[in-house]
Amino acid sequence: MSISMKRCRPARARILLVAVAVLLAGSACSSRGPRPGMDGGGPTTITWYAGSVDQHQNDYRRILVDAFENAYPSIKVNIEFGTVDTDVNRADLLQRLRGPDGPDVYMGDVIWPAEFAHQNIARSLDDMFDRAFWERIDPGLLAAARYQHKIFAVPLFQDQGMLFYRKDLVTPPTTWEELEKDAADRNKDSTPYGYLWQGAAYEGLTCVWTEMLADAGGSTLDPAGPHAALNSPQALQALRFLRDLIQQGITPSQATSYQEPDTTQLFASGQAMFLRGWSGVLARMGALKEKGKVGVAPLPTFTGQAGQGFSTTGGWSLYVNPRTRNLDAVKIFIRWLTDVHAQRILLNLSQIPVNRQVRDEARNAPPETRDDAVVAGLQARVVSRPAGWPAYPAISQAVYSSVQSVLSQGADPQAALLDASTKIDNALR
Repeated sequence: MSISMKRCRPARARILLVAVAVLLAGSACSSRGPRPGMDGGGPTTITWYAGSVDQHQNDYRRILVDAFENAYPSIKVNIEFGTVDTDVNRADLLQRLRGPDGPDVYMGDVIWPAEFAHQNIARSLDDMFDRAFWERIDPGLLAAARYQHKIFAVPLFQDQGMLFYRKDLVTPPTTWEELEKDAADRNKDSTPYGYLWQGAAYEGLTCVWTEMLADAGGSTLDPAGPHAALNSPQALQALRFLRDLIQQGITPSQATSYQEPDTTQLFASGQAMFLRGWSGVLARMGALKEKGKVGVAPLPTFTGQAGQGFSTTGGWSLYVNPRTRNLDAVKIFIRWLTDVHAQRILLNLSQIPVNRQVRDEARNAPPETRDDAVVAGLQARVVSRPAGWPAYPAISQAVYSSVQSVLSQGADPQAALLDASTKIDNALR
């Protein structure tokens, strides 16, 4: 879903040191059950196709694999490095998983279960693990991994959309109208941009739209039936608000080409007052964070709506190739990645863990060691994209292309929503 950006070397060094400590602690623990490769025939090798776990090119996958191989020397994991663009990864996997040389296990977006299960390129996992295994994973995340009452993905880590703000310039707003006013009143010489968000024509814009639409009281699909619900006053309010942010100069017009690394880099360089970002963004704020100038808060909502704003659920899951010949080793690998040792490594990389024990540890950590973005993510008011349909890619494309036509081409909002509704209904048929 994103493009690469320069690494923050001091933050990377700190993360690596913390992760190594967790690695050593985890490797000291043995696991029950048989280990593949112990019959004298040498180690079993499995292939793990994985994109960057934090939407950047920084490689933390090697840390996880090194820790796993230290705990299970009879299993070797060959990493196939996916790109940092989730749509490219998806297209690559759709092609490779239909052939004989696909990966044994692969990391995929939380929105893929229905599509990949429907195309028979993701294995049903209900029979792979016992009840105790599934109970250690947050049940809300498991719900998104189901298609036709079966589980097709194991959550690895969670992402949530949230608001990052300049603590030295402003207090966190609770409504979009407050954010609009605060951003309009900023010192434009020192802070060129008011509010940054991902406006390029890709999945990231669908996430922004899903949150804004939910705040207005609407939804992309009608809960009562499989058809579009975008021809509504709520959808019109949300779309006009996004358009007005750009027209007023609160959000730069270039935002229609921004993906996550673009907005993160601009905010981290001190050029914006507010940022809509994922939970892992806080770890990449560099000097701005070190100086105590970055705050994190729930996203706002519209005036008159109760509670805090909605936050789109994101993250990555583990899928199994139905053609794998190394199912026992894959099972051990997935079990280890979702156990406390690996989940603590991900927590130390500012990812929201899926393991319930580690989630509790994150919530109850002392203030001096707590990751504020992770805690905020765990407390988010979540909203999901309508990804339970195999046609979801077409649904999402209808959303972000129609929203883009208003933001970058000046299309009429009402006409754009009607066009999106027609495309969505056709896709669902």
